[in-house]
Amino acid sequence: DFYLPHPDHRALSQTFIRPIVDDVLVFDYEIDK
Repeated sequence: DFYLPHPDHRALSQTFIRPIVDDVLVFDYEIDK
């Protein structure tokens, strides 16, 4: 159970964590330009 994320957790990470990570990556990229 620790190695296979719960479907709800996976959905949660896709809806909340991924957009945040993408924003941070874009933000860092724009700063580094």
